[in-house]
Amino acid sequence: MGRKLFIPPLLGSLWIRVPPKHAEEVREVFRRLFRALFSLGISLEEKFSEQAIEEVLKVLDNAAQRLEEIDGKLRGESYEGKRD
Repeated sequence: MGRKLFIPPLLGSLWIRVPPKHAEEVREVFRRLFRALFSLGISLEEKFSEQAIEEVLKVLDNAAQRLEEIDGKLRGESYEGKRD
């Protein structure tokens, strides 16, 4: 990928109580995610694809659902496919 993008350390303060090793891993994954989303957005502007949009929506929905499940477990809640 020829594009270069600076991703600021967003959301860093949300991980203050996470052990440093894991916090760094989380930051790196966030960087990769934001870089991928930004690059994908540019690529879709250059060459739109209905199939790509459908795949992206499926991936993002699955990721959001999984994160909500993990958060619910940590909070002691049961996850029943809730959506906002």
